[in-house]
Amino acid sequence: ALIIERIRAAGAITIGKTNTPEFGAGSQTFNKVFGATLNPYDTTKTCGGSSGGAAVSLATGMLPIADGSDTGGSLRNPANFNNVVGFRTSPGRVPMWPSSVPWSPLSVQGPMARTVGDVALFLSALAGFDARSPIALEAPGSEFAKPLDRDFKGVRIAWSRDLGGLPVDSRVTAAIDA
Repeated sequence: ALIIERIRAAGAITIGKTNTPEFGAGSQTFNKVFGATLNPYDTTKTCGGSSGGAAVSLATGMLPIADGSDTGGSLRNPANFNNVVGFRTSPGRVPMWPSSVPWSPLSVQGPMARTVGDVALFLSALAGFDARSPIALEAPGSEFAKPLDRDFKGVRIAWSRDLGGLPVDSRVTAAIDA
């Protein structure tokens, strides 16, 4: 796969495949071969899916980086559930090959890590044009390796205290208000 070519070209050592649901489909990570992957912070909870095995491997320190795919949250949900960073890239940012649906913008591949900086560095190795992927973007990936250090003083952001009427943990709102 192209993503493995790029990971190895960047000097990484690939060590295997983490647990996913059958066909990589679903928001729970379990299958008949390896069973369920549990949340390392609370084993009564799910680790999410479909990249749950990757997220748990990051959360437990087994891996420094991991890749995953995302159609409906398969990078983002497990990252969120396991306190790591997962980034759904724009279609074509990380070219996909081989692919059974090469023109589809629905499924993407992307990076996961324990920090935003590590995700950015990993994305710099994954992103960039490849003629084998018909929707690959021309932009080089090197732009993501730039340092993320920045003074955010004075930067304004918009946020919702209740997400339009949904419950938000009081610790989250307290941290944002601080």
